Amino acid sequence: MQKKYIAGGIVIETDIEFPELISTEGATDVVLAYGKVPEELPNVKNEKALFSSNENEVLFRMPDIARYLIEGYSKITIELIDEKRKADAEKYILTFILGVLSFKKGFYPLHGGGVIHNGEAYLFTGHSGAGKSTTMAGLQQRGLQPVGDDIANLFVKDGKVYVHPCFPRFKLWKDSLNFLNKKGSGEYHLRSDMEKFLVPMGDDFSIEPVPVKRIYLLVEDRNFEYSFKEIKGKEKLQRLKVNSYKPWMVKAFSLNQLHFGLMNDIVGKLEITEYHRPLDKANLEKMYDLLIENIKA
Repeated sequence: MQKKYIAGGIVIETDIEFPELISTEGATDVVLAYGKVPEELPNVKNEKALFSSNENEVLFRMPDIARYLIEGYSKITIELIDEKRKADAEKYILTFILGVLSFKKGFYPLHGGGVIHNGEAYLFTGHSGAGKSTTMAGLQQRGLQPVGDDIANLFVKDGKVYVHPCFPRFKLWKDSLNFLNKKGSGEYHLRSDMEKFLVPMGDDFSIEPVPVKRIYLLVEDRNFEYSFKEIKGKEKLQRLKVNSYKPWMVKAFSLNQLHFGLMNDIVGKLEITEYHRPLDKANLEKMYDLLIENIKA
């Protein structure tokens, strides 16, 4: 039976069950189904180890698990290589494939997520391992409403920057799961060969687009000091550029002009703040307190 789900402002129609996603009655953007997928694409224009694309198609290969074919923006086909890894194959829709769709839809996909205070979103980004998910999960425990994790699709409407909520799951490594006392909260593996988990956010997840107030760049301070620094001028654009989800996709899909124009529009309409803090989990309580104080200031 076909169902419709929404993630990051994208409506996916499929007969695959996705308990991670929110059901919707909206107009379908893309149809997802199992079928045959070629091992190679014709007329390849861009290629990486697991990825290739031509004018209209994207092929993504997960060795020994599955292949994915994205045709235009309207169709995704999955071919399983190993039936035993079916659950893993479907989880990739929530990561890489969603990122591809986000670019194709014309969003700016920030690599991160956020929380809401007084009706506005405060987003968090940084390199892999910067503590984005741990930060957001900790802030939710302190009363702030989550608006997604990993991919945050930004767009401009009526002169304001908005974020489309992604899906109501944190992606937490095992040590963060234990630190936040979320073990036993309905978590399950993101992939069978990783100690990373999808953790339900609960009923307070925002399902509507939210205006964005500020983006925090999370930076580890090796001197164990805390500081906030507002990013201004041309540096805002550069910092946004490197913190998009898989920034190499911009060139791969020939989106340079469109993507640059959207980023330029975004940086003029919101704040970007660098937050230096120790990454040591023993200091997380202080990190949360200072961050909440800065958000509410």
